[in-house]
Amino acid sequence: TSDCGGAGAMEASSRLQTFLAHPGGVGAVRIGPNSGQVLATGGDDGQVNLWRVGRPNCLLSLRAAKAPVASIAFDDNERLLAGGSLSGSIRLLALHAGGKPLCRLTGHRAACTTVSFHP
Repeated sequence: TSDCGGAGAMEASSRLQTFLAHPGGVGAVRIGPNSGQVLATGGDDGQVNLWRVGRPNCLLSLRAAKAPVASIAFDDNERLLAGGSLSGSIRLLALHAGGKPLCRLTGHRAACTTVSFHP
């Protein structure tokens, strides 16, 4: 259980699922916008993990950055995933191709705390 910013402790009956996502902290979490059944977590370990809601094990673990992952976003079809890191880089991954890295965008002078896809 955790305190949700003063909203009170989460009751066990309202918890859907618990994931042990990363050995350190988790900096980003997103649910796939199309199916609502895919969950991505970005961690302090620089990894992005993919999960299926309702299943306890990680489906795929991908190296997104050398620095902690601060933001992640799915495209509308859940075929691509972008991960932004505290080092200022963004990695684009092809989920439909087993998480194959498509490109790495660098050059930001600060952390990439928000990433999104434009329709």
